[in-house]
Amino acid sequence: MLRGAMLDNPIGPADQRSQQRMREVLEFLETGNAWLDEMHKLPPATVLKMLKMGAKIQGLLKPGGKSANEGSKETSETTEQSDQAKALAQIDMFGR
Repeated sequence: MLRGAMLDNPIGPADQRSQQRMREVLEFLETGNAWLDEMHKLPPATVLKMLKMGAKIQGLLKPGGKSANEGSKETSETTEQSDQAKALAQIDMFGR
């Protein structure tokens, strides 16, 4: 449906902005879908490790290399517990 809407010719500035936003959403969805396909190929233990890393992965991508949770032991423990619960839910969702 989204791809079909992208084929329409924009009539005015509002349509052009809408199509730009649809392109961005489509790119986001396709990127997420490709990432999920890659996650399906990994062993469950590897997926769990990645999910446990949580915000630490963000730190690798940010300038300066520090994660949002760095320096707070309580936040880190809470995040780790939350990440474990999410990981188990995701693994169940993947049918593993």
